Formats: sequence, C-alpha cells, structure tokens
Amino acid sequence: MTKTRFHSLISVSAICLTAMAAPAWAQAADEQATEAAASEEIIVTGVSRATNRLDTSISVSALNADSIAAVSPRGTSEIFRQLPGIRSESSGGGGNSNISVRGLPMLTGGGQFVSLQEDGLPVLLFGDHNFAPADGFIKTDTTLARIESVRGGSSSTLTTNGNGAIINLISRTGEQEGGSILLSKGIDFNDSRVDMEYGSALAEDLYFHVGGHYQIGGDVRDTGFNAVNGGKFRASITKKFTSGFLRVFAQVIDKKDATFMPQPVRITEVPGSVAAVAAGAANYGRVLGSLTNNLPGLDAANQTLHGGNLIGFPVLDGSGNLISTDLRQGIHTKGRSFGGEFEIEAAEGLTISNKLRYTDFSGRFIAPFTHAVDTATNTLARVGGASATFFNGPNAGSAVTNASLTGLTGNNLITEIALFDTELNDMGNFANDLRVTKSFALEGGEIVATAGYFVMSQNFEQRWHWGRMLTSTEGNPAIINVPGVTEAGVYTYNGAFGACCNILWDMTAKVDAVYGGLNATFGDLSLDGSLRRETMRYDGFAQFNSARNVDVNRDGTIGPAERGVPISDPATRGNIGGALSGTAYSIGANYRATDDLALFARYSKGLTWNFDRQFGAFTGGQITQPGLLRNTTKQFEAGLKWRETMDSIPGRLELYLTYFHGEANLRNFSITNNQATGNIVKSDGVEMEANWRSGNFNLFGNATWTNARNVTDFSVPARSGLVPRRQADWIYNIGASYTFIDRLTLGAAVNGTSETFVDFENRFVQPAFNVVTAYVSFDVTDRMTLAVNANNLFDTTGFTEGDESRLFDTDGNGAYDTSIGRSITGRTISASVRYTF
Repeated sequence: MTKTRFHSLISVSAICLTAMAAPAWAQAADEQATEAAASEEIIVTGVSRATNRLDTSISVSALNADSIAAVSPRGTSEIFRQLPGIRSESSGGGGNSNISVRGLPMLTGGGQFVSLQEDGLPVLLFGDHNFAPADGFIKTDTTLARIESVRGGSSSTLTTNGNGAIINLISRTGEQEGGSILLSKGIDFNDSRVDMEYGSALAEDLYFHVGGHYQIGGDVRDTGFNAVNGGKFRASITKKFTSGFLRVFAQVIDKKDATFMPQPVRITEVPGSVAAVAAGAANYGRVLGSLTNNLPGLDAANQTLHGGNLIGFPVLDGSGNLISTDLRQGIHTKGRSFGGEFEIEAAEGLTISNKLRYTDFSGRFIAPFTHAVDTATNTLARVGGASATFFNGPNAGSAVTNASLTGLTGNNLITEIALFDTELNDMGNFANDLRVTKSFALEGGEIVATAGYFVMSQNFEQRWHWGRMLTSTEGNPAIINVPGVTEAGVYTYNGAFGACCNILWDMTAKVDAVYGGLNATFGDLSLDGSLRRETMRYDGFAQFNSARNVDVNRDGTIGPAERGVPISDPATRGNIGGALSGTAYSIGANYRATDDLALFARYSKGLTWNFDRQFGAFTGGQITQPGLLRNTTKQFEAGLKWRETMDSIPGRLELYLTYFHGEANLRNFSITNNQATGNIVKSDGVEMEANWRSGNFNLFGNATWTNARNVTDFSVPARSGLVPRRQADWIYNIGASYTFIDRLTLGAAVNGTSETFVDFENRFVQPAFNVVTAYVSFDVTDRMTLAVNANNLFDTTGFTEGDESRLFDTDGNGAYDTSIGRSITGRTISASVRYTF
C-alpha cells in the first residue's frame, strides 16, 4: 500500500493552519487544562472547551500520574482497570487486550466501541483491527501527565468509533518546569527500565518537553528470553500568545512486547458434558464447566507456550520464500508521529483551533495460539502418525508417548500451535480535527456554538503467514516430530487452521465527519446538544491462497510438510470499494444545585464502523448488507456529582454516581473460531466512583454493576436472552494509601470482577477473581524516592478469555476436561528509584 503521502500531509496542514482550526476535545487550552492537579477538576475530553467536571453533563473520570503509578501497572491496559465502567482484560501482555464498556459486549477482540487516544486524536481509526490492537501502539511512561475517560454521552458525537467510551492519554508539555529520572528493576522477574523526562521554558511563553523510556526484560511469564525490548522518545514545543497557543510535537517508538494468547487449561468436569454440548440449544444456559489453573506443567498465570525452542520456526512468505519466525518480536511496534495543534481567539468570543497528526506505524505480531490439545495417543491417531519424538529441547530424539510426557511435564498432552506471524507493513494514519467555537452573551446566561470537521485515514496492509506445529504442553515447550506427518518439526508449512493463511491485506479506510453543537447556560442550568454526520469510504483488496505441493527444502522430493502448502495466489484476490454514511447525536442537561452538587442526564445515539474483520461480507467488491459494517447504539444516563468540603466530613470527599441504559445493534466476525456474530444487546447498570482524602490518608475506588442481555441473536436465535460472553455483573477497583512522617507511604488496591461466561451459549464459566497490588515508597530526600511494588500480590489466576470452540475430552469419559484460556499474569515484584529535578 502506498504510504500516506507527505505532500498531502503538508497540503492539508497548510490549509488547516491557514484556517486556524482546533484540538480534538478542546484540551488545548493551557497547561492547567492538562497537567493540573485532580482537585482543579478541569476536563478537556468529550467537551467543546475545557470545563469544570461538575459543569458537564457527561460521565467523565481522570487519573493523574500518581494514581497510575500507585497500581504498579505492567502494561497499558492494566491502567484502564482503574476507570469506572471500563472492563479491561489485561491478560495480553504488551498489547492485544480486550476492552469493553457498560455492557457493550466483546463480540471478537480489541475495543470495538472504545476510542483510545493520545492528546485528543485516535491512535488508530478502528479499535478492533485483526493483529493491530490499538493498545499495542500505546507505550506509556513518565511523559504522560494524566488520563481522562468519557463513557457514553458526547463520545458519540465528538469522536469516531468511540460511542462507548473515549480514553484519552494526555502528555506533559513543559509549562511546569522540572523533570525526573526513574530507574526500575524486577526483583522476582527479569526486567530493567529507565524513564526520563524534563520540561522548562526556553524563553518567555516558550516551553519545551522531552522524555521517554527504554526497557529490556519484561519476562513476567518465564519465556526464557527478553520478552520486552525497546522504548519511546517524545518531544514537544509550545508557544503561548495573548490570544492562544501553538504546539508542535514528534514521537518515535521502537519496542517489542511479548503478547500472550489462550493456551491449554483444565476445566471442571461435568458428567455428560460432551453429549450436552452436542445437543445444542437444549443446553444453552446450563453450566457445563469452569476454567481452572490446575493443569500440571503449565501454570496459566506464570507460564506460556513461548520459549526458545520455538524461535526461528520456518514459514513461507507471500511469494513462497522460506523465512524464519522470531518469536521474540511479539508485538513489534515501530512508529513515527509528528503533528501540531493551536488555538487562537480570533475575535471576542470566537475561538478557532486545530489539531493534526501524521503517524507511520508498522511492525510485526507473533504469538503462539492453541488450536488443539489432546493426549499423545489421541493426537497421533488424529494426525495419522504411528510414533513421535522430540524434535528439539533437552530430550531431543527421545520418544514421545503418554507415559514419557507425563514423566517430563506432569501431563500427557500434545498441543497443536497455530503460530500467528503477521507482518504489519503499514498501519499508518493521518488525522485532523478542525473546530470553531463562538460564544454569545445573553441576559442571565450564555450560548456557545461549536462547528467542526474531522478527517482520518487509516491504512491496513498486513501479510499473514502462520506456522503450524505440535509441541509438549508446558512452559518453554519442545517441538514434536511425527514421521510421515511433520518434517523437521513443521506440520505443513503455513498450515495453521487447516492451511488457511498465507494472505495479503491491502486496504484503506477514510472517515469524514462534520459536527456541531450548542451549549446554553442559564445560571446553574446548562443544556447542550450535538450532531455528527460521518461518511466512511473504503477500498483495497485481500489476496488469499491456494494449496500447492512445494519442494521447500529443494531436496527433489515432496515431503509430508510440503504437501498442500498455502501460497498467496493472485487468482484469489478480492477487491472492495464503497462508502457508507451515518448520523449520531447527543442531548444533555446539567444542573449545578450547589457549589458541591450537580445533577445531569443525557441521551445519545451513536455508531461504530467495522472494517477489516468483515471482509468476507463483501460480494463483487461491494458490501451486500450495509448493516454488517455499521453498529449503532442508543444510550441514556443520569447521575449526580458531589464533593464535600464542609466541616461535617474531615478532608475532601468526592462521589460520582451514574445510572445507564444502553441498546446496541452489533455485527462482527471472529477469525479464531470462524464465527460471524450479530446481536441486539440491552444493558442497565450503575457506575460508582468515590475518592476521600483526609490529611495523609487517601481512599479511592469505583464499581460498576451491569445487567446485560443478548436480546436478539441474529447468528443463532436460540442464544437470544442469554448474557453476552465475557460480560461481568460486577467490576470494581478499591484502594487506599497512608503517608507516615511525610516520607513513608504504604498503599494497596484490589481490582476484581464477578464471574463471566466464556461463550455466547452460557455453558462455560470464567470464575470471579480479584487482584491485589501493593506498594511502599520512602522519600530519602525531597528529590529522591525509593519504592517497592507488587503486582498481583497473592499470585491470583484470573481468566479473561476462553474459546468455546476448543473443548477436549482427553480421557474419553464423556466429559470435557480441557480447553484453552488466557489468564492475567501472576505475581511480579519490582523496585525503583526516582529522582526529580
């Protein structure tokens, strides 16, 4: 795919600068709107202009840098667990996490209804790309000033593909002079990291900020190699004027993060579960098993099928050339971004502003996915082999049987791995948001009118060439060779999922949106409404494969692994092209009853676009059912915001309570189980968020109760009325800290979820779990702080994802005993020293 053209970028930038247009969510006011302490209550996300939190008719939360550090996150998605209403399945390592909000279900993976943003612009146009998860392209460090989150409400009209929520990561800009160096080291795992940042004034009203991080190690699951390697650098310059400001920035990322996929796990046995599943709808809603972490040899929370024996596994590229897969790349993110924003008061009450960014994203996605698991005896019978040996590892050449595996690993299972090896050749994008705001003074009030134009183009060029192998079922597994079936450990070159995948994707999507809104304030009452009209244009192609016999090793014969090899075939190319449009709107009201209490209500209708996941829905290059690319939501919410600073309560108490109701009409497609999904889901619930600070004590927390039902299932009507998969009734996060003698701070937090269903049919359960994080920090001097923190202190197993299409009765007793699942990571402890200047 042709990269986004630089001359186009320059042309658009010049037009926008000439037009003097504005930041995406009006967050470009000043440094107080981005680096202010939480008590300032200034919100810049999901609003027309920077606003006090109690004056907005939206559900919005904020996390400052201290709040983020307190929970010892091991990845970006772990940070999002602190946000009310957000279910962040942070089990994927350095990316590939699933994120949902307020009962809008995870039909596939990623965050279909959540817009992850940096400084007000989406990181990617779509939140659920195959093998290009938005969280994988975000690398947090001490250049981050704060995070703001808006659920529902104005996220329908002030962004694209974010009608469930906006999560906005806001960077430091240097208007607060100072910097820091943070050195951290894993105590019970291999990890070393350094973060640095500094900002100051270059001249009067001219500020800069630079910073970034480098990390090596990150081996939270004993992969045996550096599971993380790389870092980020970011720099910005801001010039403030009497009537506004101008900012330019640049960012470079080059980082490899291991990502973890579902792997073999035991499930509780229910007699007759094999027959019960085969009976179909008659047993929907009947629990037939729960995921457990009691498979000998493979700890679901602390081990992985990654390992040195899998590094260098051979596959064929799209041209049929032999290449090696380097498992150490994991999610390899390579990104170069630059852009700018400005805001200017062109006349009294008239503000024109703009934000733009060009990003060149590329990289790789490599991870082992469990396609099947069974005993050695059963596996050999299935694949047609008479015997097997270890191809590599410490027992290379020795026989593989049920007994030998049990003696070596504690289980008698062989795993068939589909090794996802995906080249992310071009995931680049360009985004621009132009905004004009005009305020009109009225007797006793004010009206603010906003008009804007948003455009974003997204490239999607990937090459899939997935390997297939048999391995032992343990941490750092060994590859198994089956004479007459595999060759040098290869179970058909690119043979994953039945030789599905040697595919080239080359597509582009572009969204143009015009939007506008009115906000009227009359004393303590404010009313607002906004409208957004979007058009998504798409074009490109996918080139699939055909099976051929290929003499890969060029020995003059066709071996077992060289038969039926999928090779990219131009004759299989399918083209797409077209455009779809949709409208979103939102209306709300906020009443400031007192200085410390506000009541609000809002109704919104939004839409989210599908893209690459729905390629199979095209016929002759055109989408035959437009509804397959368009997901719509209707949401209502009402709540209160209260903060108490009176003498009746010592310290400061903040409480936010929101009732929400939503209805979503959804479509998507999952590649791992080859299943199309279509649902109408309704949900009701309550979000609660509180923070109490008194002297040296701080108590904080949030909880969300959700009652969601799959009202109509277009794919399988018998599933109507059931709970959406992986949807929890309760999610919560509660923590506290206390500072002694103004130097020693102790803190802890617990994050948890009630049980969820693995499947749409509500037959298999992921048990409830909670995770405790704890830390202690000591200020050696006013500038130096030592800290020790523990993530998942009690080494809890917490399953966040399973696969109902992969159930196995390994002992043949008529009850499923094994499946696949993905757990959060077990206990990790690290120490750090921070110096500020």
